[in-house]
Amino acid sequence: MSDNGASREGEALGTAQYLRTVISAQLGDASRSLQRDLGQLDEIGGPTTLPHYPRGWGMVSGTPWRLFKQHTFAGGHTVPFIIAGPGVPADEAGRVRFQYQHSTDLLPTLVELAGVSVPTSRQGVPVKAVHGASFVSALADADAPSSHPEQHYSMLGHRGFYRDGWEAVTNHQALTPFGDHEWSLFDVRTDPSQIDDVRDQHPDKVAELVAAWERDAQAHQVYPIDEGAGLVWITRPPSDEVYSRPVTLQQGMPSLERWRAAQLIATRAFDIEIRLASVGEGVLVAHGDQGGGYVVAIEHGRLHFGFNLYGDLTTVDGGPVADGVRDILVRFTTRPGLKWSIELLVGGASVGGVEEVGMLIGMCPLEGIDIGLDRRSPVSWQLFQRHGAFAYSGRIEYVRYVPGDLAPDGPGAMRDLLVQIGLAFE
Repeated sequence: MSDNGASREGEALGTAQYLRTVISAQLGDASRSLQRDLGQLDEIGGPTTLPHYPRGWGMVSGTPWRLFKQHTFAGGHTVPFIIAGPGVPADEAGRVRFQYQHSTDLLPTLVELAGVSVPTSRQGVPVKAVHGASFVSALADADAPSSHPEQHYSMLGHRGFYRDGWEAVTNHQALTPFGDHEWSLFDVRTDPSQIDDVRDQHPDKVAELVAAWERDAQAHQVYPIDEGAGLVWITRPPSDEVYSRPVTLQQGMPSLERWRAAQLIATRAFDIEIRLASVGEGVLVAHGDQGGGYVVAIEHGRLHFGFNLYGDLTTVDGGPVADGVRDILVRFTTRPGLKWSIELLVGGASVGGVEEVGMLIGMCPLEGIDIGLDRRSPVSWQLFQRHGAFAYSGRIEYVRYVPGDLAPDGPGAMRDLLVQIGLAFE
């Protein structure tokens, strides 16, 4: 019923634009304006905002569990689950179960209820064994033992281990040393809200659970733990190099999905080469939505560019587009401080741009790349109000993305430094 527990990502005050707040927190930028959010208060619930409640409401939403998403306390991993259908005894309908189970138990449970088995191979290749265990027995018997008596957790430097009603857990402060001093211990059978830390009364139990966590961490690729410098988020296998190569997209294609699209632009310079077969009216390329992105369009015979920085829209009028124009180029150049400058060129001649604007980073843009229209949530609400998805009336031969160099102060270019930071807190 939720995503790892209620969320804390609205931070202390909440926000009308989720990504603006999340990115500001990531960059250590305390300048986010409360007045700007309050100015959109009446828009919350509508299509022009991406709101999030304050983290205090995250705590309330997870009651009685402690803390919220992004933590290994119960509020970060304990959620309600409702099941109905074949295999659920009719006389147990509407009743509650309290056995500890884990999300990995869903597959084996549904497989058992369906009367099938999990394949051991696919096309001759062995598959990994299922981690979870069926809890079908608990559906019929409220007193049945848990089929999942222990489980490790790891999230953003926080660690946790549950076993038979006991849970050891840490609340790690970013960029501080890891160690056994971080562990707390809770008897969740009598203290499900994890209020009373009984670490000092049960040192042997702490040692037992910490050793079990270490065993699982070694066995299940938990390392490296994220100490807060961000290295774990940018460490990718060499095979990922393919995602930074140029990509050619054509009119009529489905959206290039979010993650794949982001690899073409994330904290780097890039060019968007637009080749027209004929000049018309409508969106040429759109990447993102109301939470952030950019759009290139021809409206009333003029080239328009819109850049949505987490809800704040900057527009550029590139002037008239003559019938014979075939080439449009949008050039994003990196600037210090994780910023871009943007230039529009038509037929090789500069027609305008944006001197400096913040990069779209993190999960932004939340939508992928569209060619010839702007599907779903639009980058520019004003453009959408005038024309809807604004399908291009001419013909686009192709749109080609050419990724350039990484930003010198971006995480990808600072990997060696992040490694040293991580080693300092190992």
